[in-house]
Amino acid sequence: MDDIVLLGMNHKTALVELRECLAFSHEETLAALDKFKASPAISEVLVISTCNRIEVLMAAANTPTALET
Repeated sequence: MDDIVLLGMNHKTALVELRECLAFSHEETLAALDKFKASPAISEVLVISTCNRIEVLMAAANTPTALET
């Protein structure tokens, strides 16, 4: 059974400078999704990047390997 892994930050948990460094453009979101999908440790992934938050939600068979991706 896969683990559900959520990585994220928002305007309450991270400074704007850090969020700006990690914000995804449309092209970067597509590239990140391709990289995540290529990992055998990740079966599903969702990337949300807005002006106030960045979240990556994934289903992972092997959480440590998925987090290295």
